[in-house]
Amino acid sequence: LLFKVRDAISRSRDFVNEENLEAKILEALEHPKVYDFAIDRQGKKYYDPAPVKYQEGVPTRQKGRLFDRTLGVPKASELEEDKHSEELSEASKI
Repeated sequence: LLFKVRDAISRSRDFVNEENLEAKILEALEHPKVYDFAIDRQGKKYYDPAPVKYQEGVPTRQKGRLFDRTLGVPKASELEEDKHSEELSEASKI
């Protein structure tokens, strides 16, 4: 029982109270924790970069479905897509 009490007291040192409220708010704003990640079938976690609102301090607006993407496959740039379509059109001429 004494061990449980000491453990609870040691954990309570990090609780938010009137004395450390401002410091805890500043800490949370300066070091945000983002828990958004995807997990593939092997259990690997894929984290997205920190949202822009944390870097620039501006609120975000949702632009489409943010998480509609295939995991592990990088998105091709427009130049690569154009190059691929040109190769396909040249191959179809042969």
